[in-house]
Amino acid sequence: MPRLHPSPVTTCVPGALRRLALSAAAALALACRDGAAARPPASDAGREVAPALDVSSWLRLGPGELGCVLERRLGRADPSFGCGRRLPALPEDPCEDERAWRSGPLVPDAPASKLHPALRHVELAWEGGELQRATFTFAPGTSPAAMAAAVGDRGGALDEAARHGPGTCELPCYEVLVFQPTFFECVEEDEEEGGERPGAER
Repeated sequence: MPRLHPSPVTTCVPGALRRLALSAAAALALACRDGAAARPPASDAGREVAPALDVSSWLRLGPGELGCVLERRLGRADPSFGCGRRLPALPEDPCEDERAWRSGPLVPDAPASKLHPALRHVELAWEGGELQRATFTFAPGTSPAAMAAAVGDRGGALDEAARHGPGTCELPCYEVLVFQPTFFECVEEDEEEGGERPGAER
């Protein structure tokens, strides 16, 4: 009686299925490995979620512009420098009204964490409608690297400022000195015509 030899198709199909199954399993394992590598550890994920401040853009904003930016981020409007508000007149001579000359938007402590979760206080100093200095105070234990990342100090972004870096504060803080402060001494003239100024040489 003649023997029946299995056809090539019969012997190849199981092997092809096995190779296909192994290939699919290998591809799935590779995808899982790559996906796990792409995900940061749980401790790092929280830090990445926190948005960095673009403080470098603040250096070029006037009080009204920065006030509007802060209003949108904080959800609270500055009474004098909010979006769409008419800005108070700034004196050309600081001796005319020093308080007005140094006026600008402020950041209340309560919503400061909306700018960054680790922020506790933001102090802005203004001179003649220009941001002169910004100091960012962070929660205890915040590292210098974390503070720099929080204010967006990466790749020389803040090199336009005169100085920037960790400051000397009770809590961790990061200072951005846009330009050196202006020191002036206002001298009032005598009301009487022809009167001499106090301290003037005779």
